Amino acid sequence: GIPSITIGINLDSEFLPVEAMLLSVNDRPFKDCSLLDRLVSSKKKRREDQGVGPLHTAGEHYVQGMAGETVKSGSRRDPLMVPLFRDLYDVIKSAITPIEMVLRRYAHVQAQRLLPLENEIAFYLGAVALIQQLQSHGLPLCRPAILPTPERAMRLDGMFNLLLAFHHANNAEKNEAPIVLNDVEFGRDGRIFILTGPNQGGKTVYTQAIGITQLLFQAGLFVPARQAQLSPVDGIYTHFASEEEFNSRQGRLSEEAARLAEIFQTLTRHSLVLLNESLASTSPRESFYLSLDIVRALRLYEARAVFATHLHELADGLDKLNVEGQSDSLVVSLVAGVALSGEEPESENQFVERTYQIKPGPPRGLSYAKGIAQRFGISYQQLAAQRQEIPSP
Repeated sequence: GIPSITIGINLDSEFLPVEAMLLSVNDRPFKDCSLLDRLVSSKKKRREDQGVGPLHTAGEHYVQGMAGETVKSGSRRDPLMVPLFRDLYDVIKSAITPIEMVLRRYAHVQAQRLLPLENEIAFYLGAVALIQQLQSHGLPLCRPAILPTPERAMRLDGMFNLLLAFHHANNAEKNEAPIVLNDVEFGRDGRIFILTGPNQGGKTVYTQAIGITQLLFQAGLFVPARQAQLSPVDGIYTHFASEEEFNSRQGRLSEEAARLAEIFQTLTRHSLVLLNESLASTSPRESFYLSLDIVRALRLYEARAVFATHLHELADGLDKLNVEGQSDSLVVSLVAGVALSGEEPESENQFVERTYQIKPGPPRGLSYAKGIAQRFGISYQQLAAQRQEIPSP
């Protein structure tokens, strides 16, 4: 705020303020001085922040307590209730009003240049608020380094999904598990990822996070990661499984195929493609062959892509796939991690814990769906035990 102002006041014959003008705006408040200082002020130079009289205040505000005693209210008395301050207020207001009008006109004229940028300014102010909100929850955001477009690369250290972060922020009181950060690297060692792993292991969240990070980067914003280096893309294409529409004349598989065909009509080697459980609406055997053709086409187009799928066999035999044709977009297998306990895979005594860590590695061949069935109480043993508890009619 403004510590103090200096005002010149003209008085009438009765020493009442009648005119005033603003002389200066000061960077420090006025201070009281002793009686001795005021008496000898004519013999030495007085400081600019000291007056020739005592420093007056509006005083404290006192009220009557419940027991009839007088107590301090904790707030100062309204200065306008003191006659001197009230008169000064009226005079100062008349002196400042012309200044206010000039400043308003100046702001209006100067702001005309900014009006065309109103939406852009609001956008980036919102982005600043977003960054501050996420950082207040301890999540890393960084200014990404821009890599050349021909490099077709993305290197992220400690990436997270922005949508998941909002969910955690809005449910902080539920003490949910902390967000797991993952690394991403598109480059010479791999530009097409086949992502497999357990159900609810983080495959969809990871795929979404890559698209959101690329989108924020292209908008000139901070990205959700500790460190980031990205090449621009000319398009972000998504193909996530959708519910079949009853009013559609096509089946679900036909609708998915049509959407994929539309993507390949405009796809280039500088594009990013995100596929999540695509072509899963047919039999596993047919889905595998259809998905394999899509992966081969992505490699032919030399695009960057993530294909999250339950088709573990799609990630097998990548060495053979990577020597097909002339392409520098290698296919790499990524796996959503789990921590296992128990001796036999998928045994009744085995406990499967999702780590949500996505790392390169061969497919495990299991989706650990039995763990989900047990969690919801629909395994055969749980249903059989429940049946025994039901009394016979």
